[in-house]
Amino acid sequence: FRLIEKAEPNWFDKRKLSSPVPDQTKRILLLEDSAFLRHMVRRYLESDNYRVHAVEHGKEGLEAMAEHSFHMIVSDIEMPVMDGLEFIKTVRLGELQPDIPAMALTSLNTERDRRRALAGGFDDYLIKLDREQFLTAVARMLSAPPPRTGRTERNAHA
Repeated sequence: FRLIEKAEPNWFDKRKLSSPVPDQTKRILLLEDSAFLRHMVRRYLESDNYRVHAVEHGKEGLEAMAEHSFHMIVSDIEMPVMDGLEFIKTVRLGELQPDIPAMALTSLNTERDRRRALAGGFDDYLIKLDREQFLTAVARMLSAPPPRTGRTERNAHA
């Protein structure tokens, strides 16, 4: 990321978003245990003017949600202390924003992992890390109307 940024400073600015324009007022909770990936994903989101609160694992994510309101969650699956599946299950069963849009952003690349994450409470599932696909999915999720009858309807298209 840094090498590309130094060699080609405008490379990341050249992409065109085929989905809604990002909203500068949207707050995203990012859960990622790898400092490198946490920094990179944060930069991607901030480059599209989202406000990002980044934490290392699910327990810190729950603490952040108790203190702040967010418009979306982007979470890794494999993390120490509390993994992404336990985190999203706790969010969905809790009282703090149980219907918040949530994306799993992971290196787990099997259909079984995808089904498990979506059944566990995530609304979308992406493999790390295609910047354009990721930012397009974030913009799409943030512009979607909230579900009327609960989470099952939102997962029906997945």
